[in-house]
Amino acid sequence: MSRHPIVYIIVEGRTEQTFIENILKKKLSYNGIMLYSCRIGTPGHKGGNINIERFLSDFENFLKQREDIYISTMFDYYGIDINWPGYVSSKKRKKKLTAYEKFKIIADETKKYLLNEFPDYKLQIQERFIPYFSMHEFETLLFSDPEVLANKINTNVSNIKTIINNFNTIEDINNDPSKAPSKRIKYWSSNYKKVINGIDIADTIGLNIIRKKSKLFDKWVSRLENLIPL
Repeated sequence: MSRHPIVYIIVEGRTEQTFIENILKKKLSYNGIMLYSCRIGTPGHKGGNINIERFLSDFENFLKQREDIYISTMFDYYGIDINWPGYVSSKKRKKKLTAYEKFKIIADETKKYLLNEFPDYKLQIQERFIPYFSMHEFETLLFSDPEVLANKINTNVSNIKTIINNFNTIEDINNDPSKAPSKRIKYWSSNYKKVINGIDIADTIGLNIIRKKSKLFDKWVSRLENLIPL
């Protein structure tokens, strides 16, 4: 058994993997957490279309091959497939759901799905699986500091603040994929690159500010920080 908690995070693509390896990993190492990331599915996968079958294969490998690790995820809500557990339920509601409400539906239904798929591992799944879905995508985190974002993409900060003021939290941006945070950023800066520019902006803002403005993200990181060795 390791003297430190070990976490493997299954991610959507290069952006999330780079964010974890270059930013989040360093922070959690101060708490004694050994953090690793792997992209979902086959090598060379570019992200998007996150389906449950591909995830299930990766999850099963981690679940059954090692008993001393935690398994987490970092997927964009907009990136998951329509057949993902809870996705349809998070959409078909009479009232508009908050980011937290949609996240809870997806997270709860995903865990329920895994418990049904692996009935012999129910206790392990309850203890070891820590789901996280970016609501609604990675670029949401970049709205944590409008001044930094505006400076990096060379736009007026009032453009960004206007968007933020239209929602209860930055994680509620946006309930329409056509107006997702990344689409808004690309509108202001057509040369924006997710991996290069997105990670640079997140690094400049810093995890402390991001966590203050992104409660779901903060809750996930807090849980990781407080893990104990298995």
